[in-house]
Amino acid sequence: MKKEFRGFGKIFSFTFLHHIKTKGYIASTLIVAMLCLMIPIGVLAGRELIRDGEPENEAGMQKAMEVTGEEAEKGEKTGDYAEEENELDNLKYLFIVDRSEDGLEELYGFAEYLKAYAGLDIDTKYFGNDMDKAAKEASGRNDVIVLTADKIGKDYELNLLVPEGGLSRSAAELLIPLLDEYAQSARERLNPSETDGDGASAETETDGVKELVSMVITFVNIMVLYFFVLIYGSSVASSVVMEKNSKLMEVFLTAVKPAAMIMGKLLAISLSGMLQLISWVLALVLGFVIGGEAAQVVNPDAGNPAAEVLRLAATVTDGMFSAGTLIAAVVMALFGVILYCSLAAIGGSLAGKQEDLSSTNMVFTMILIISFFAAIYGGGIEGMGSDVGWLKAILDWIPFTAVMVTPSKILLGLIPLKYGIGSMVITVAAAILLVAAAGKLYRAMALYRGQKPSIKDAVKMIRDR
Repeated sequence: MKKEFRGFGKIFSFTFLHHIKTKGYIASTLIVAMLCLMIPIGVLAGRELIRDGEPENEAGMQKAMEVTGEEAEKGEKTGDYAEEENELDNLKYLFIVDRSEDGLEELYGFAEYLKAYAGLDIDTKYFGNDMDKAAKEASGRNDVIVLTADKIGKDYELNLLVPEGGLSRSAAELLIPLLDEYAQSARERLNPSETDGDGASAETETDGVKELVSMVITFVNIMVLYFFVLIYGSSVASSVVMEKNSKLMEVFLTAVKPAAMIMGKLLAISLSGMLQLISWVLALVLGFVIGGEAAQVVNPDAGNPAAEVLRLAATVTDGMFSAGTLIAAVVMALFGVILYCSLAAIGGSLAGKQEDLSSTNMVFTMILIISFFAAIYGGGIEGMGSDVGWLKAILDWIPFTAVMVTPSKILLGLIPLKYGIGSMVITVAAAILLVAAAGKLYRAMALYRGQKPSIKDAVKMIRDR
């Protein structure tokens, strides 16, 4: 076996250096990396630059607050409110708009809460879900504040709105801590999904988020591998044909073994593609980090989305990743790329010129497309496609489909590690066999002249070698 890969290093270094030095490779790498870097910076910083004060509600009402702990803290920490408190003495009416359409009786209790804890004698008026009517009646009045309720999933969001030309926003902010406290006291009735004493509902919600994250990671894995193999598999086939046409093949075969030549080219082109992909990902991450910092420079109150995403990722992926599963997933993905690129190399070996690739590479293209749709619709993604158990399981043991679905399953812990390693061993063995077959066919075609050989002829050539 060692002799079969004699000269591998020479082919690898030659192909790799030649590939990364091309103008097309350098230009595409830099252009996409710059886009990945600049777009997040522009979006995050630009969003803060174009903000001009507090956005207005669709009915001409200014939002006073949202019920969050952060907003409540801001309300508690403001300074001298003497003038604003005098303004609140004019407050006589609480307009209620229940856009959740659930008929929340708890909304009426806020007026009583204000009376008990702020000494405000306020009457309530209910407008159902008609925000336009409430806004029209409240317009220009300084004795009205509007309480709205919206349903988001199974939860409710409460907001205080003040009409234009009416109560000042700073005065309305004095009610922030009171509304926050009232919402917390009514949370058991307003948000029943969060109130189970044993935490079962919160756990179910977390499981739902983890399931969604698993679906997204698996889908991204399939799409990235599909397009990566499609692009760089075609590049391998074209490189093989180019060498044949430039008479480099005869030179190579006098110095190295065919299997070493094929493996060297596969790894060199695959590595150059992976370096490209890694550089784009790093540029995107850096763009979000810099963009978050730039947004905070423009607006000190702006959050840092990069930090929030990392915090969320750490929460929802808890227990999904480990060093062993990461290594197994990476090894399997790498040999999966080699597996498909070997098929492309076989197509390149059979082609006499670039124009023949469309027909000689048909096997590579068809297997890739069939495997892609099998992974998507055959149950390769949890919660999507087929629910047939044996069909979902068999995808992990067919090398061409396992490449697309099993690495993410290993990484996320969706299958036992021993099954993942078994699938990886089969994929590695299939990749090595195809590399050897591609090497034999490459050498057999060195002196072949005539019509393109059929699949039957190609198999015979491999056997004879």
